[in-house]
Amino acid sequence: NATGEQSVYTEFAKIEIMFHVSTMLPFQPDDIQKVERKRHIGNDIVVIIFRQPSSEPPALFSPLMLTSKFNHIFCVVSPTQKGGKTYYRIQIGNKPGVLPYPPFLPEDCLLEPSVLRDFLMTKLINAEMAATESPEFKNKMMRTRRALLEQILQEHSNAK
Repeated sequence: NATGEQSVYTEFAKIEIMFHVSTMLPFQPDDIQKVERKRHIGNDIVVIIFRQPSSEPPALFSPLMLTSKFNHIFCVVSPTQKGGKTYYRIQIGNKPGVLPYPPFLPEDCLLEPSVLRDFLMTKLINAEMAATESPEFKNKMMRTRRALLEQILQEHSNAK
């Protein structure tokens, strides 16, 4: 099974969402670069980076770590403790050309677990829609649609 046997799925606001979880994607042990995993993650518009809790300060995430023409939005979620309770720090980075989208993040965005899912789903669905309106993405989509239309026209004009 080239795409794996398990995944994470949810529905939110009548939208079905399938997550590519890197550790659940298959890979060949002798493939040092994990090309199969990169093929899936590299074709996602929105990438969520979930940091495991640690006693050490987390290293900074750089979107430059991922080379992709499709990744436009990067969301880093970091669990943190405050007053004996767990909160989630949210940080968002966009490729140039992606316009701002709601809900907007406060300066230091710490969310309680009870609001995390709804906030993230709303933010990331809006992020994907904003990314598809960016000039870079619109040009890609126009080229793809043009190629598909030309293919359909050629198939039907040769069918006679």
